[in-house]
Amino acid sequence: MFYGYITQVNRIFAEAQDHNHESHLLNAKYDTPVGSIIGYGYLLENKTNQGLSSDTFGARWQGKAGPYVSYNLEYAQQKDAGENLTDYSAEYNLAEINGSIPVGASKINLGVGYELLGSDDGVTAFATSLATLHAFQGWADKFLATPATGIEDTYFSVGTSLQSFNLNLVYHTYAADEGSGDYGSEFGFSADTKVGPVGLTLKYADYSADAEIPTPGVVFTRDTKKLWLMAAVTY
Repeated sequence: MFYGYITQVNRIFAEAQDHNHESHLLNAKYDTPVGSIIGYGYLLENKTNQGLSSDTFGARWQGKAGPYVSYNLEYAQQKDAGENLTDYSAEYNLAEINGSIPVGASKINLGVGYELLGSDDGVTAFATSLATLHAFQGWADKFLATPATGIEDTYFSVGTSLQSFNLNLVYHTYAADEGSGDYGSEFGFSADTKVGPVGLTLKYADYSADAEIPTPGVVFTRDTKKLWLMAAVTY
């Protein structure tokens, strides 16, 4: 079991944009022979930005089907809390399966998943204000804030090791939860290796927006390409 009480969130921006909190985090995990059951309640009261105050309750099932296949199933419900002036209720769904195929001394890793951050009538959507956002909905960072119409993210991945290199390909398609709109799609590629104490990483993301005409101020209506070259030293 885990419990945390948050009084301040130090964000990636300047110190003046840190958020004061009176928030509670509770997460409990129970292991069984066929998988793990996780239940959680995240009660966020953001004193700096009341629009990010919410209560989220959910459950996750992490299981395996044999030595090469694993899966995750998750459901959560989020409602406004504290002094949030927006009255809303939105749901979260996740279903994903990952597998590996042995190939000689290496293996091919395959994955497919569906993630929904739901919308309440297109007014407000399920928010993850404490998340490591770059890890979700694609590396191009087009959905750091959930669109008011929500987002459906369907994704596929394949990866393998080639000598000293780890290679990964991932593809996302994005659609609105409220209405029938499509946001776009994204292709990502990463390669990493290690030379002595230095870890080297190349990462590329190519986001293609579905919108014919970009909307000012709406980042996911613009095509975007990003390239990272990174070196990390361990000593």
